[in-house]
Amino acid sequence: MPQLPYGLRAVVLLGLSLCFPIVQAVGFDDQVIWPLCGRIAAEPPAAWQAQDGCPLDRAGDPSFSDVPLSSTYGPRQKASENFRYDFHRGIDIPTPYGTPVFALTAGEVRIAGLNPEYADALVQLRHWRPGMTSCQPTGCYSSSYHHLSSVAVQVGQQVSKGQLLGFTGASQSGFEHLHFEIRNAPGFDPYSAWQRDAIHPLRVLPQNPSALPRLRILNTELTGPVGLRVTLGLEQDLPAGGLGLVALGIRAFDALGNEIEQPGNQPDAQGYHVQPSGFHFEQANFEFTHKDSGQLPWESFSNCPYHDAHPPLYDPHVHMDRPAVTSASAHAFNGYEIYPAPLSAHSSSYQLEATFALNNVIPGLSCVQLQAEMANGQTVFQRECGLLDRVQLPVNP
Repeated sequence: MPQLPYGLRAVVLLGLSLCFPIVQAVGFDDQVIWPLCGRIAAEPPAAWQAQDGCPLDRAGDPSFSDVPLSSTYGPRQKASENFRYDFHRGIDIPTPYGTPVFALTAGEVRIAGLNPEYADALVQLRHWRPGMTSCQPTGCYSSSYHHLSSVAVQVGQQVSKGQLLGFTGASQSGFEHLHFEIRNAPGFDPYSAWQRDAIHPLRVLPQNPSALPRLRILNTELTGPVGLRVTLGLEQDLPAGGLGLVALGIRAFDALGNEIEQPGNQPDAQGYHVQPSGFHFEQANFEFTHKDSGQLPWESFSNCPYHDAHPPLYDPHVHMDRPAVTSASAHAFNGYEIYPAPLSAHSSSYQLEATFALNNVIPGLSCVQLQAEMANGQTVFQRECGLLDRVQLPVNP
């Protein structure tokens, strides 16, 4: 991969086997606890108090999860803002005001209480990789606990796994819940805990095997003499499903079974994947959520292929939250379109539609493979052949 002026080469750490290497949950404590300790406050053990912390026999045990979730990582419709499209960098756990919140694992308190970068109180912890005592050379990771009504720790404090951090509150919309994030610092920026470093928390939190999503082709459309746009539909049953989707897309194959490579699935000279045939949530977030800091100022992203769309004032989410022209609830950016269905803690399924461009497939296309990848490493494939028989080929002049 080319040497980049501000370290985007590290995106290979957050990949997609559709286009990039897949990331497994390595470099994290494999015996963590959920932030509400399996909703322990709803049915507390005899004589238990929040100050006692989360019992460590719940660590690493998927039986003690905080499901159901009202929002997962990645594309969503934001109910509190008239169901506009939003890229969500964590998970939302609905829970009554004043629910105790506990440390994922041992770490150092970096933020506690109000912070100028956030609308309300939070706690953020920095964690070392297992066996490490420094963020060098592979980077630390962080956990963030948002919308707190009060905090029980101080900046600089060392906390133990399961220690009480504070109590939940509500977002500005009035929705009582905990927003929880994992931010995975890349090696070149080992202390980073920026929004672009956010990965799916279900890569780290213990969970049972989820119900796998179902994939199908909804529509195909010719885009010229060699191109095709394919719309796929995804549905995953809940609550058995873990809401762990991290990537989806399409691969193309010729009659001999050879993959027809798509140009957008390889990084350009600056390390960006421009119009890929898949959407990897973490990868896209890392590439297109721009960081304004001393090390990576806003101006350093002038190499972004969509730099002309950057607003005069700093907006790190200008790409990832970009709505489609056809619907404010959909996302249109970088050659693909995403339309997630509304989701709540009472939803019976997780659904979305996605349209991707295959820019180099005609006339050799024989089959396409729909693919979805989950945070726990599971991958779903659905192969469809004879696709060109269903569309009208362009007529030569």
